[in-house]
Amino acid sequence: MRLPHRRPSRFPQQFRPLLLVLLATGMSVPAAADCPVPGEDATAHFAACSQRAAAGDAVAQRQLGNLYRKGAGVTQSDAEALAWYRKAAEQGDVAAVYNLGVMYDNGFGVKQDHQEAGRWYEQAVARNYGPAMYNLALQHEYGTGRPKDYAAAMRLYTQAAELGEPWAQFAIALLYDNGFGVTRDPVRAYMWFDITGAGHEHAIHNRDSVAEELTPEQIEEGRRLAREWRAARPQLAATTEDPALRAAIDSDQRTPAFAARDRYRHPYETLRFFGIRPDQTVVEIWPGAGWYTEILAPYLRERGKLYAAHFPAAAPLPYYRQLRADFTAKMAADPARYDRVELTEFLPPDHTDIAPPGSADLVLTFRNVHNWTMRGGGEARTLAAFAAFHSALKPGGVLGVVDHRLPADRPLTDQEESGYLREDFVIAVAERAGFVLAARSELNATP
Repeated sequence: MRLPHRRPSRFPQQFRPLLLVLLATGMSVPAAADCPVPGEDATAHFAACSQRAAAGDAVAQRQLGNLYRKGAGVTQSDAEALAWYRKAAEQGDVAAVYNLGVMYDNGFGVKQDHQEAGRWYEQAVARNYGPAMYNLALQHEYGTGRPKDYAAAMRLYTQAAELGEPWAQFAIALLYDNGFGVTRDPVRAYMWFDITGAGHEHAIHNRDSVAEELTPEQIEEGRRLAREWRAARPQLAATTEDPALRAAIDSDQRTPAFAARDRYRHPYETLRFFGIRPDQTVVEIWPGAGWYTEILAPYLRERGKLYAAHFPAAAPLPYYRQLRADFTAKMAADPARYDRVELTEFLPPDHTDIAPPGSADLVLTFRNVHNWTMRGGGEARTLAAFAAFHSALKPGGVLGVVDHRLPADRPLTDQEESGYLREDFVIAVAERAGFVLAARSELNATP
């Protein structure tokens, strides 16, 4: 059975994922007009954001609209959200333009009007905004607010797919799978489901379902078409097939107990999502016993560089010192794989020299951020960590974050003991350190 794609129009500024890709900008601190990190006092956070929005900054106005939309620190009001999105849109904020379309599409704070929604989407599409392309394509596909037009839907889905919008890629696959507006072509459907990959929760299931009606030769043709599509778009590197990475993960040199966790941690899909390449300089934060190091070290050994930012040799806790000692011994025992790994020290806020400034293409942290918020660390220690990551990265470099997610309606105080993090907290701290959110995924989400 194939699973469908249609979802409600969504707001790109409301984040839900476990995996985050954060891009380093040229600044070391955020623009002053951004709303501050949300604290435990949601009302105070709302007041601070209101002040910046009232000063006329479009980004803060759109963020304030989000707070009204969610009822965060203020009584929920779609009417107020609509008003602030409109102010931001009038100043040219494309995400606010798109959000206005969503408001009209769903009847949030205004009488539902699909045609008016389409006009806002069209404005955002004219500025090359992928989510608006997807939502406008939905209108064409389903005849919502306009005549049904599969050809127009396909054109818009294709535009969005070229920008890396996975829901659009998934929609194209479904059009080919069902023969809606095109001649039914299960090989093309397989191709597009494969391209979508981890970007949509049903893509892999649907790809494998299509494969049941294909011959081995047709499956290989679908794979070939997907490979060629990715290879022609290196800017979408996170979706490019990487045989070397696959070989590093499948290697029989890995610890068997580590490899047994692959079905839960999805290392291939996770690292592809972060856009890793074998010629990059990568920093792995707190590698522990080396679960990811066993993959990264051989993968980067010939053409890239791996910094393993472990606990300091003189760390205050015996557990930290022992874990580092065991890791060091592991590296020394297998020079054929680990002789080029450079060990650095990391324990924020005091030990943060993880790599030479501006040298790294990619910084990776797997299930670590919660440790910096716990035991009194809070925002200050977490911000020091993210500032260190920003300093190590080249402009435009990528920070990849994986961690345990706390439901958005839980108080921030629950982070202290639970080992789980509210996503808005992590994103806001990253933005304060100079990052912007580039992508997110539910790849490692658990039921």
